[in-house]
Amino acid sequence: MIKFPEKAKQVVTRPIPDQLIKQRPGGGGKILSYLSGSTVIDLLNEAFGYLWSWEQTEQWVQKSEPKFNPKYDKEPVPQGPVAHVKGKLTVYLPQEDGSVFTIVKTGYGSKAIIGTQMDQESIFKAAGTDALKKAASLLGIGLELYRDEDE
Repeated sequence: MIKFPEKAKQVVTRPIPDQLIKQRPGGGGKILSYLSGSTVIDLLNEAFGYLWSWEQTEQWVQKSEPKFNPKYDKEPVPQGPVAHVKGKLTVYLPQEDGSVFTIVKTGYGSKAIIGTQMDQESIFKAAGTDALKKAASLLGIGLELYRDEDE
């Protein structure tokens, strides 16, 4: 039988402290709550005792389609390209018999390509951090921030 570490269960199920939750404006005037990449890494380290790895397996740039809603827009509005990353989060769970059970979760992340050259040179890093956060949520890290308010 596979044994999931008690420490990991505690980290995944406890509420995230308010001081770790960041906020930014979202679409439609909503405020979006999120965790920073460093906070997610701290939680993964705490939950799994540093026994995890992250690999960006794909990255690409997608040309965006112009924004156009006939109800609000008189003509199409050009939009910039978007960087995308697919990554694989692997967690290693040592078992009592000496074997190691692995859990693999895949996450996709993206980042709009805007700003100066200095902003753009780290675009895949930003998209990769977004992908890591999504993959970690599949293990329960920060999952509460993905829930609808009525859940």
